[in-house]
Amino acid sequence: MIAHLFGLTVIGLTFAASAVSKLRDRGGFVQSVRAFQLLPERLTGAVATLLTSTEVAVVALLALGTAKPDVVPPVLVVAAALLVAYTAGLVSVRARGLHVPCHCFGASPVPVSWYDIARNGLLLGIAGLALAAGTPAEPLTGVDAVLVALAGAATTLVVTNLANVVHTAVTAAGTD
Repeated sequence: MIAHLFGLTVIGLTFAASAVSKLRDRGGFVQSVRAFQLLPERLTGAVATLLTSTEVAVVALLALGTAKPDVVPPVLVVAAALLVAYTAGLVSVRARGLHVPCHCFGASPVPVSWYDIARNGLLLGIAGLALAAGTPAEPLTGVDAVLVALAGAATTLVVTNLANVVHTAVTAAGTD
């Protein structure tokens, strides 16, 4: 029960943060997709729209899963597939030595790093954990559910912001 709720919270909030950032700065995200140099120019806008739409759908369907738990497993598989695709793109950028920002959670000057890849690996593990835990026969109630959801929210905050925090700390340390 705990693993299931924790996983749904982290995956749902992470994809929500990602989708909102892409919707708020569509042009920046399209530019990021273009900078990855994985697609023909004519496809970058359509692919950026497809990725953002898929993230929104994952969030909406995970929210629906509170009322219809049978929706959750296939949505977690879609979320994991999207994470695999994102990770492949990030690995490609690093392997080719490109220094472009991820735009994973909004505009950022921080270029794609191995942290971004590790973050996606962690998120894949969390999605797998939630999927393996299965839909609980009885959901957590009361304080337990709130605590697990808060732990998931805190984890999401760390996961979605740590790259910028680390980059800022390293940059500041290097300028002293």
